Order: sequence, then structure tokens, then C-alpha cells
Amino acid sequence: MSYVHRAASQKIQDIWGAVDSSSVAHVMVDVQRGFCDPAHAPQNASTDMDAVASRIANLQSAFHGAGTRSVIVYFDDLREGYDRAMGGPHKISSNQVDLIVAKRHQSAFEDTTLADELRARGVSHLLLSGFYADMCVT
Repeated sequence: MSYVHRAASQKIQDIWGAVDSSSVAHVMVDVQRGFCDPAHAPQNASTDMDAVASRIANLQSAFHGAGTRSVIVYFDDLREGYDRAMGGPHKISSNQVDLIVAKRHQSAFEDTTLADELRARGVSHLLLSGFYADMCVT
């Protein structure tokens, strides 16, 4: 772990104080290669999604270093005729991931096992990041 990640992990632990880091999950929503491809990105995308993915990967390392769980929620729509090859996680280290959940709707919780999986792991606090996380975690 680099100095920057160690410092970030320590700062996270300082901010949380009494919160048990094992009860915290960093949930990364829709950080997928397809969203970085301009051909597949939503029309309103004006951000460099590749740079956003890099920042999320840095957060993942810092949170992992602080003892949180890492969760990937990815869009996997297999409906016939649906032409959106999203691909797998982008820039996310799979060796630091505790749970991977596929979703077929915008919401990370609709028709998925996410809530049950988090409860079963004792998670009571969520840190959310991702592409369009503001509309994908309802």
C-alpha cells in the first residue's frame, strides 16, 4: 500500500472514530468499462468517466486499507435486443472485493440480493460511489 493510501486509510479511521469498520461497506455502482466508452455512455455524460473510475479505485484501496468491505454492483441486462455491452468492472481491483452483485434495473437494490447480503455480513453503514450512483441506489 502506498503512502497516500496509508494516509487516506488512517484519515478514514480517524473520521469514523467509534464505527466498527467491519460494519461498513464501500458499494461501487456501475463502474464498468462500457460506461467509459463514448459509444455506450449516456447522452448526458460530460465527465471523463475513465478518470472517475481511477478515483473510485483509489477510494477502494483506501477503504480496504481501513478495513471496510468492498462491494461491486454492476449492470447486467441480458434482455433480448438490448445493445449495451457494459463489460466488467473498470479499474477496480477484484482481489479487494468481498461481494459482487449483478443488477438488471437502475436500482442496486431492486430484484437483487444486495440488501440481504449486506445484512448477512453485519453491514450497517454504506459508502457509495460509482457512475450515476445518485440514481442507481434507490
